[in-house]
Amino acid sequence: MRIIKKINTSAALALDSAGREVVVLGKGIGFSPVPYELEDISKVERTFYDVDPKYLA
Repeated sequence: MRIIKKINTSAALALDSAGREVVVLGKGIGFSPVPYELEDISKVERTFYDVDPKYLA
């Protein structure tokens, strides 16, 4: 999973293996400099697919 944009330290916008955008939540997900490859998927606590862009702002 590739993290492409920080929302805050516990939330980020990512691309999954199929190239779909997904909002991921988890402790420290948005802490590292972006973009980066998230190797440890166990850090992800919750995912949200097909989120309307107006909710990202």
